[in-house]
Amino acid sequence: MSNEKKEEKNNTKEKSILETIKEVNQKEKMEKMQRMAEEQKKLHEKEEKEREVYNNKLMQDKVELIKMKQGMSDKDMSAKEEEKKNYTIKEKIGNFIYHNKLWIIMFVIFGGMAGFMVHDYVTKDNPDMTIMVLVDDYELSMKSDKIEEILNEYIEDVNENGEAHVTVYYMPVSEDLDPYTLQANSTKFFALMQDGETMMVMADSVIAERLMPEQTLEDLSQHFPENENVKGYGFYLSETDFAKEIEYPEEFSDDIYIGIRKVKEGVKYSKEMQENYDVAYKVLEKLIERYSK
Repeated sequence: MSNEKKEEKNNTKEKSILETIKEVNQKEKMEKMQRMAEEQKKLHEKEEKEREVYNNKLMQDKVELIKMKQGMSDKDMSAKEEEKKNYTIKEKIGNFIYHNKLWIIMFVIFGGMAGFMVHDYVTKDNPDMTIMVLVDDYELSMKSDKIEEILNEYIEDVNENGEAHVTVYYMPVSEDLDPYTLQANSTKFFALMQDGETMMVMADSVIAERLMPEQTLEDLSQHFPENENVKGYGFYLSETDFAKEIEYPEEFSDDIYIGIRKVKEGVKYSKEMQENYDVAYKVLEKLIERYSK
């Protein structure tokens, strides 16, 4: 046999072996893939069964929870269907409280709050006039009673409750205050500026941005044109005996003044505002007369 034929025979034999190995590998690969697919299928079926069991248990727990909320077991439900129990008045009250305890608690809380508000309204101070002291000054805050004493000399029993009385609202709104106090005082300040009750104010230049006196206060220079202590919208106290009479420990700064709010026209409280303005203006007029040189 020639060398060429031998070589051809060997090549054919090698090719046959390689093809056989390839086929075996492909077969093993296919079998492996098939096994994996079967395992995935079994895993999926297992998960489906577990999910079904879980859902059934969840549903059963939900039913039991509903029964518990209703205060009934299976026997209770059967017994209820067979006969209706006759409860005593005490049992009915207890059962009502048990099933409505949340609403009862809320009613008690809100009822208590309402009672407190009514009590506060009935017993609160009912002054004939009020004044806002907006100056951020600790010493001045301690003299509220002294300021009230002076103003009480000129106020009449407007509300006819048998007592002539002025109340001082000390509520500085300076940016130097701590945020919580500033927020609380600002809320009170804006609330009072939106009604017609508190007409008189004691302020300084620090509060100008919030108070906007040119827009909110009466121009007193038109009412007291020859008074040296009246400048625009304020009666300035630094050159008067006011600080001395309220026992303030030093002289007032040059920018502290007393003013009176303008009456807003066309608002629902215009009439009330005008009435309170008339009362406050009489007091302011007497103060200016007393403390002017």
